[in-house]
Amino acid sequence: MTRDSDGRAVIRQLSAGEVMEILHIRRLIEVEAAGLAAEQGSVADELSEIRETLVRFREGCHPAPSEHMTIDDRLHVEIARMASNRVLTGIIVDLKLRTRMFDMAVVPDRFEPGCIEHIAIIDAISAHDRERAREAMQLHIDNVRNSIIERLRRFC
Repeated sequence: MTRDSDGRAVIRQLSAGEVMEILHIRRLIEVEAAGLAAEQGSVADELSEIRETLVRFREGCHPAPSEHMTIDDRLHVEIARMASNRVLTGIIVDLKLRTRMFDMAVVPDRFEPGCIEHIAIIDAISAHDRERAREAMQLHIDNVRNSIIERLRRFC
């Protein structure tokens, strides 16, 4: 967000290229964060709560887009926090905010696959399986990217 000449907040829109660049960086750092989180000795209660919520979503308790976005943010931030790197966490939070325009309301076909992918990430971290956690996060970010590309193609 920037300010115009009168001091009013102005939100700059991202180009499709910038969104793809952000997703590329998210892929790099969130894959690493998932691997680091899996290496930690204990799994946060927060991950267990998020998993329970995702299972409820899959069982038919479909949330409002804002509720889904909140759970998505909580998951990605908790994984970054578990990686025990404050700088990494800050970058992930910032990049997630920048790509928030592509939430469930804009890309609704990502809801079900996203829940499945998130559960797979949590399960891999809970099993302390570094490689599986990394692969699950990579698949998730790749699928998000592909869905956004498909959505953008529909507008072109």
